[in-house]
Amino acid sequence: MSRLPRPGGKLHPSDSKKNKGGGGSGSAPGRWELDVLKAIILREDYLSRLADMSKSASQYTLVGSMANTLDLIRLTTVEVVETIATWRKQQPKHMPFKWNGINYLLKVPSDLDFMQEVHCLWFNWLDATRSQCDVMVRWLGFSFERNPFVMPDSLDSRSQVFEPGRAATPTTTSMDDPFLPVGGQPVAASVHPMSPTTAAGRSKGKTAYETRILNDDDLLPRPKPATLQGTAPSASLKAKPTVVLPSQVGDLDVLRIREAEKLLLEEEALFGRYKRDLYGRLVPGIVFC
Repeated sequence: MSRLPRPGGKLHPSDSKKNKGGGGSGSAPGRWELDVLKAIILREDYLSRLADMSKSASQYTLVGSMANTLDLIRLTTVEVVETIATWRKQQPKHMPFKWNGINYLLKVPSDLDFMQEVHCLWFNWLDATRSQCDVMVRWLGFSFERNPFVMPDSLDSRSQVFEPGRAATPTTTSMDDPFLPVGGQPVAASVHPMSPTTAAGRSKGKTAYETRILNDDDLLPRPKPATLQGTAPSASLKAKPTVVLPSQVGDLDVLRIREAEKLLLEEEALFGRYKRDLYGRLVPGIVFC
């Protein structure tokens, strides 16, 4: 039962203490944890969307969509690392944020390894589907392996830059350009020429209009010489390249990425590195070499 205020509008001392404490400060840790969960769920959704597009048979028509998804993954990955760092500051001791029983910061570095050609071919062989995952590797011009921020330098190369005593590297290619271009290499589907025997076999296929109804050979169409069958100009075998403009990463975003890279490398230094096995499962790096 709440007490009425005293004359003069002042509350009882015990009531003032109740109003000052508990509710706001007690809900703050839950709010920080909720922010981390929101960022992780959003990032996992983008990863799932990218995995679905990587299994598509018409990837060359999805280069633009996949590039946009990679931009979103880069942004959400930075936000996940930053929100976990904020959540950790409120904990009594250094604690890992676990997602499905795994330290999420140790999972992040290898989340895009499935886009690498070797891993993708193996995964799709297990799924009995054909893969062309090297499309985005060629569009970017660098590897996806241990590259959660989709930047020209992977975490392994950044770990050497962050070593004590090394000079800091510039964040952009030029002081006049505040943006760092990522990707933009033209990609084209590989077209395999048809062998002469296959072309000849297809040309010999009968249709309803090729049924012989005349006995006079002079009235029948003459077949083309074998030397001309199956030959085509080399220009017709070249597929038109797909050109998608590169992504532009601002200098402030690059600074945020560099700080997030440091946090990931520090986490691996404390708890060890994790890798993906041949089935895409996350395992300690010592076990899977």
